[in-house]
Amino acid sequence: MPGTTTTITEQTVDAFIAQPEPGLLVFTGSADEHAFAQDVSAVARELMRQVRGLRVGVVAASDTRSLMQRFKVTEVPTVLFLKAGTVMSTLARLQDWSVYTRTALLLFGARSEPES
Repeated sequence: MPGTTTTITEQTVDAFIAQPEPGLLVFTGSADEHAFAQDVSAVARELMRQVRGLRVGVVAASDTRSLMQRFKVTEVPTVLFLKAGTVMSTLARLQDWSVYTRTALLLFGARSEPES
């Protein structure tokens, strides 16, 4: 069963991070400013198929700058891998699909093949 996607703001980020289930906090910037914004969103959707219960939070454009400062994100796209209130790993810039998959496998015990 796929996970959920949520828009994350300064007001909701702490509650999102605190959840015990695995999660991704995705800094995409706007599609107008960053050509890879949609690609990283597609990666997140695919990982939701591979990791049972994975939550994906996409940072709202209005809160991107402040949350980038808070989490020391210096470029977009960036994906933070979260578990039980902790940032477990950070991947900046668009990476090869295998990097995201390997990171998810190591941190979350993801299935190697998507559920049908």
